[in-house]
Amino acid sequence: PFRVPIGFIAPSLGMHLLHAAAVEKDGHGCLLVGQGGSGKSSTALAAAAPGSPLRFLSEDYTLIEQRPLEIHPLYRSFKLGTESLGRLPW
Repeated sequence: PFRVPIGFIAPSLGMHLLHAAAVEKDGHGCLLVGQGGSGKSSTALAAAAPGSPLRFLSEDYTLIEQRPLEIHPLYRSFKLGTESLGRLPW
């Protein structure tokens, strides 16, 4: 519900709101950007798998700070549909 106001205010704070997912490993983030249905969410969800070396940061919307370059999770939750659940054996 806050996506629109955050997207409006973020640039004045040196940030940008992106429709993207993000994962992290050893303090280094990876931004997953693509069209809807391209697998951003599924890839980010794989980071939540037991034993994964990656850490889930965000799915769907992510704030990017310009200076210093940092990824800020907007929502720390993710959505799961029946199709996505079938891809996660755990």
